[in-house]
Formats: sequence, C-alpha cells, structure tokens
Amino acid sequence: MKNMRRVLIFDFDGVIVDSFEAVFEVFNVLCEKHQIKKFKNKEEFSELFNENVFDGIIKRGVTKEKMP
Repeated sequence: MKNMRRVLIFDFDGVIVDSFEAVFEVFNVLCEKHQIKKFKNKEEFSELFNENVFDGIIKRGVTKEKMP
C-alpha cells in the first residue's frame, strides 16, 4: 500500500461546465452544413444521448463512412 497513488476522476461535461447549449447549437450548424436533418429543439437533441450516440446519428441519416 506504500506505492498507491491518489487519483481524482471527474466528469468534466455537466459537472465542471454545462456545455449542452453550445453542443446543441454547433451540432445543428454542422447538420445544416452537411445536409442532415436538424434537431427541432433541445429535447429532441437530448434524446440522442438516451442510447448509443453513434446509433442515433446513423438513424438521422449519417452513414458510418461520414463519421470521423
């Protein structure tokens, strides 16, 4: 136990910074730029995070090839 390191782990997004509004706006700008259906409102956007985000993006018409 002498060589144990203390580590602090935290969730930056939503704990330190609430970036939801900024991410929502940027995501819709990128949707428009790439001709993908924009989100109508923040509630619709937040549903994207109820499941696997990548699956949700694919359901919106983004192919796996277009994802980074």
